[in-house]
Amino acid sequence: MKYPGAVFLDRDGVIIKDKGFISEPDDVVLVDGAPEAIKKMSSMGLKIVVITNQSGIGRGFFSESDYHGVMMRLYALLGESCATIDAAYFC
Repeated sequence: MKYPGAVFLDRDGVIIKDKGFISEPDDVVLVDGAPEAIKKMSSMGLKIVVITNQSGIGRGFFSESDYHGVMMRLYALLGESCATIDAAYFC
């Protein structure tokens, strides 16, 4: 049985513009072409997995709740282009 592959994408600087420690949903800005690339990879049968190091949580710059708010904004912006993420993980 053949299983679909997956692509692992970093969030900051790959899908959204890297602005340092992002804690506000309004600060989320997509990298040009990111939604189209995600849609293309999905159409090829690949699962899209976002991985991101969020040291700002451990440093007390923002909370896990803030992180989830930023991710919800990311999902919404991608959804406007019918691009979806299958899973997201942070450390």
